[in-house]
Amino acid sequence: MSAAARWTWWLPLCLLAACASGPSPLGPSGAPVVAQVLGHPVRANGPDEVQYLILRELTDRFAAERGIGVSQAEVDAWLARQRQVLAADPNVMSVPDSAEERAAREHSARAYELQRKIDGALQRQYGGRIAVRTGGAVPVDAYRRFLEEQAARGRFRILDAAYEREFWRAWTDDTRWHFLPAGSEVADRAFDAPAAPRNVHR
Repeated sequence: MSAAARWTWWLPLCLLAACASGPSPLGPSGAPVVAQVLGHPVRANGPDEVQYLILRELTDRFAAERGIGVSQAEVDAWLARQRQVLAADPNVMSVPDSAEERAAREHSARAYELQRKIDGALQRQYGGRIAVRTGGAVPVDAYRRFLEEQAARGRFRILDAAYEREFWRAWTDDTRWHFLPAGSEVADRAFDAPAAPRNVHR
């Protein structure tokens, strides 16, 4: 993201039958039910969709349980840093903002800052190696340990064997990641402060 076979599951008959009662399904309405998370059937057309929906639900709950959120001041500071990055790039032409563009940037800033806070909290709780990719640091081992714990508690289950393999391979296949040196300053401070916004066109 094998751990997939480490626990025993109890799956309600309602989910097996994909019945209409109970929690509403997540994902595209026309897709098959391939997983379950926090009582919700998960519909998806591919492994990336399965991973996104499961992680979204579990990390949203993790954040809510710990009071993790993003203030308007933090959003404003992120957008101010983004404006500085764009202003320093001669290849970016300044154009007037529409209300829709401002709202979209604010939404992106809030989501980005929330994700960094969640990642930092996971790293502090579960520890392990930190990888880097476009957009920031990823606490890979912390995610794997968190997901193993959530699965063992019955909070999610992947019904499709192929999707299950891909889900766990994302967190167990080291060739997918470039890890920061353990104990290095950059690793130790990976989640200390919000990263600068990427230099991207509007």
